[in-house]
Amino acid sequence: MEKDENNQLSDEDQWLKFYSKSISDLADFGEELYRVFFEMIDFNPVNILSGVNYFKNFVEIIDSISVNISKSIATAPTRILIRAATEYFFSLMYLFENKNSVEQKSLTISYCSIIEDMRGYEPFFPENIKETEKKLKSENVKYQKIDLGDLDYGAKAKYFKDLLGHPDFKEIKLEYLATSKSPRFKAKKYIPWYSLWDGPTNVKALASKTGTINIYESIYNEFSHYTHGSKSFQKDFIHQDGNGSLRMYQKRTPYNLKFVSDPSRILCAILFLRFIKIIGNNDQILYSKLNEIRLQFERINPKDEPIDIDKGLVLKFPSING
Repeated sequence: MEKDENNQLSDEDQWLKFYSKSISDLADFGEELYRVFFEMIDFNPVNILSGVNYFKNFVEIIDSISVNISKSIATAPTRILIRAATEYFFSLMYLFENKNSVEQKSLTISYCSIIEDMRGYEPFFPENIKETEKKLKSENVKYQKIDLGDLDYGAKAKYFKDLLGHPDFKEIKLEYLATSKSPRFKAKKYIPWYSLWDGPTNVKALASKTGTINIYESIYNEFSHYTHGSKSFQKDFIHQDGNGSLRMYQKRTPYNLKFVSDPSRILCAILFLRFIKIIGNNDQILYSKLNEIRLQFERINPKDEPIDIDKGLVLKFPSING
């Protein structure tokens, strides 16, 4: 039945479906892995919730890339997702560095996340409200008549205080305070979770620590341009027609499919192998499933980009039995 449906699709649509499915299969496998992670008897499930959620976020971003490609969106929106996935990738590689430290690192993610969440409310806590009102009035004349006296964030302040005071965070709280006073972070407000316990101070150092600096210098650097808007001119977004005039591709153009799909497969392959080895106890069934996904892709994956918009060429999609 699937073969008949494929035969009704154009070669272009079949390539879109192929690349989308190759990433979707990895996302499905990733979902299986983070469920394995959550259900492992090796860990207290409450302690690893943040780690599981980190993994889940990564998988959901990969799945979104698959959906975008299926819709012929191979441009900036998908490239921004690749960059986001890469940053999660570095954190997860560090999280899965050693099985014995997974719970502590997951709790550290939780603690630092609560700190960052609290920052947005902190200016409006009862003890800070007058100072916040004073600052607003001094910064902008429009706020001269502002009165924050009716705001009551006392309950929210207690909520965060109770969370951060939980016994499970006792060691992490001391480490966070020590890190915040260290020369590395003395003048900085934001402290990444991975920087505690003498960890890396930034993303590049994190990539170096996890042995993935090549990923940082290639995928992360390349796709960061799209996040920060530092690549406003892209020759691959513009082409020259037969009359010599410049034309811009439409917003959904099926080109550079390998360029936007290969990074997802690379990130998933490295991370999933690390997970199976360190967390999954070298489970051979999981290794076999991941390898089968790779083999299914390599049977069809062409050496070059399958769609060349400039030349109006689309490689013939191979038969299912080919």
